[in-house]
Amino acid sequence: MSLCNGLYSGTWRPVNPSEQVIVTVRADLPPLPSADVVANGRVRENPDAPILFTGGIVNAATFASGQALAPGAIVSVFGDNLAQGLNIAFELPLETELAGTKLIVAGIEEPLFFSSAGQINAQLPFELTPNSRVQWW
Repeated sequence: MSLCNGLYSGTWRPVNPSEQVIVTVRADLPPLPSADVVANGRVRENPDAPILFTGGIVNAATFASGQALAPGAIVSVFGDNLAQGLNIAFELPLETELAGTKLIVAGIEEPLFFSSAGQINAQLPFELTPNSRVQWW
C-alpha cells in the first residue's frame, strides 16, 4: 500500500509455524536497478492471534456478506480471538477501544459498540471515500 510519499507498507500473515523463513522484498522502478531486502527469521505458533473470517465484515443491520459498506455504516466483524470477554459501550461518544480491543480502518480507529472473542460491532469513519477499497487492521 502506498503511503503517498515514496514509502510503502504491507502485511504478510503466515499460516503455519516454521523454524526458518526467508522473506524477500524487491523494489523495481526502471530505469533504476532493482533493490532487494532479505529478512531471515522464524514463525512461531500463536494460537491467540486474531483471525478474521472470510466474508466476516458485514453490514450490522443485514449481516449480508460481500455488499458495499458506506462511510458511517455500522458493521459487524466476525472472527476468532478478536477480544477478551464480552464488552459493551455504555457512553457517548463511543470510545475507540473496548477492553483493549481496537478496530482500525484506513488508518482511523473506529468507534466501538461491542466486542467479544468472535464479533466486533463498530461504525465506519465518515471520512472514507465512497466506492473505494480500504485496509482493515
